Amino acid sequence: MKYYEHDAQGWLIGWYDADTPRTNSTPTEPKVAPARARWDGTAWGSDGEREAKDAADETAKLTRRAQVLATLRAYDPATATAADVRTALAAVIIYIAATNQ
Repeated sequence: MKYYEHDAQGWLIGWYDADTPRTNSTPTEPKVAPARARWDGTAWGSDGEREAKDAADETAKLTRRAQVLATLRAYDPATATAADVRTALAAVIIYIAATNQ
């Protein structure tokens, strides 16, 4: 039988085939988009909270990346002060950390 698994907050996290259900799962199929599916204890509902959070997180990530790239593009080694070097180095570290995730 196919079971639909949800996390502690009720968000759909996947499905699996088994003879018996695991904790936090139900045989009731969600009839909504997987990104919006949230189990309320009796039925699946459509909740845009997770989509909105994911979109906000992605926007923040892109904004941060644009800020880092602007800092690096503005760096001029010929006229850089010690503070400019530290700012550029911090931007490089942030950029590398973000690309390695």
